[in-house]
Amino acid sequence: MATTRGSHGPVVFHDIGLDYAQQRVQGTVVGRPSGTPIAEHPDVARLLTSMSSSISAMRAFSMQVAEWLDRWQRTDSSDAAELAEFCVPILKAWFTEEAVRIASDGVQVYGGLGFIEEAGAAQHYRDARIMPIYEGTTAIQSNDLLCRKLIRDGGVTARRLFDQIDSNIGSLRVIEQPVAARTANGSIAPCRPCVTPPRHFCLTRRRILVTPTPPRLII
Repeated sequence: MATTRGSHGPVVFHDIGLDYAQQRVQGTVVGRPSGTPIAEHPDVARLLTSMSSSISAMRAFSMQVAEWLDRWQRTDSSDAAELAEFCVPILKAWFTEEAVRIASDGVQVYGGLGFIEEAGAAQHYRDARIMPIYEGTTAIQSNDLLCRKLIRDGGVTARRLFDQIDSNIGSLRVIEQPVAARTANGSIAPCRPCVTPPRHFCLTRRRILVTPTPPRLII
């Protein structure tokens, strides 16, 4: 299944890039002794950190969806079923698109060597590039989310998901721990742009509205 590969593939891309960057020596790293590997170059470190943090977020999201699916099977919970089904197209589209980005960053870590077949990075990029295609394409997942999941129940499940997110953010804010505080404070913007399909069905963080004309932004 492409989604499974979409979650596992980025780990491979990151690990091989990290392994290469920790061994490759090129140029001088400011403030570091001679012979410091490129993993400590600021831009390479940024790429590796971005890849790693995205993988952590993907793992967390997949675990949440898996928990809903397990609860649905164990208890026949309609609430868990609706949340899991709502998030499936998001998971598929985000994982496969993110896999392409992470694989591209992996090629960047390798530099020019990334385009040489013996290095393996180019093959990983090609493997990732097919994921948003044979999983149903990102546009298909978008149609599924909008037409089958969002419009079908008038945004009730989306509101419930946003409420859970708000609740989790609130729980993080009361924890006296720096990482929890940064996560809570950086988790969500005060408003989100509308996604406006032909019927002008708009999804925001707070409201789901049907509007007669395409709105620009709903707060």
